[in-house]
Amino acid sequence: MLKKIGLLLLILSLGGCAYIDQNLCIEPQLQVADANIGQGKKVVLKVIDDRDEQLIGKRGNQFVPGGKISTKQDLAEILEKSMVDGLRKKGFDPVKNDELGNSLKVELRSLEYNTSMGLWTGGNIGTSVVKITATQPSGKNYEKTYRSQKEIRTAFVGSQETNAKVINGALANTLDKVFEDRELLDFLAE
Repeated sequence: MLKKIGLLLLILSLGGCAYIDQNLCIEPQLQVADANIGQGKKVVLKVIDDRDEQLIGKRGNQFVPGGKISTKQDLAEILEKSMVDGLRKKGFDPVKNDELGNSLKVELRSLEYNTSMGLWTGGNIGTSVVKITATQPSGKNYEKTYRSQKEIRTAFVGSQETNAKVINGALANTLDKVFEDRELLDFLAE
C-alpha cells in the first residue's frame, strides 16, 4: 500500500512541474553548407516577427493546462542574424539598403510548442513557419512558405532544456530548408 501511495505522490509531484512557466533561449543552429552561389551579390534583407501569438505555447496537455512557454528575446533579431550568416555562407552580401539590388523579406509566421499524449511517453513538439518574399528590381517576385516540426518524446512533462531543443530544432530545420531551396538562391543570384 505504501508503495502505491509513494508512486502516486511521485507522479503527482512530477506532473506539478507542468505548472511552472519557462523562458526559453532561442538560438537555432543552422546546417548551411558553404557555396558561392551568390558570388558577392548584394541582397537587401528585411526580417519581421509576424506571429499572431507571442506566446510560444503551454506545458501540459489538453487535460492539464500548464505553465507558459515564452521568450524575452527579440525573435526578429535572432532570425536576422541566422539569415545573415546563411546568406554569407551561400556567397551573398546581405545589406540594409541598396535600391538597385534584390531584396529578401523574411517573415516569422509561427513558432509554437505543443504536446501529444502516448501510452508511455508524451510528445514535446516544436513547429515553425517562415514566409520568404524575394524581389528583383524589375518587379519579379519569388514567394514561398517553409514549415518544419521537431518532436522529442519523454516519459514526463518536458523540461526547459527539452522544450528549448524542440523549438530551436524546428526553427533551425525551417531555415535550413530556405538555404536548401536552389530556386530561391538562383533567383537572388540573378
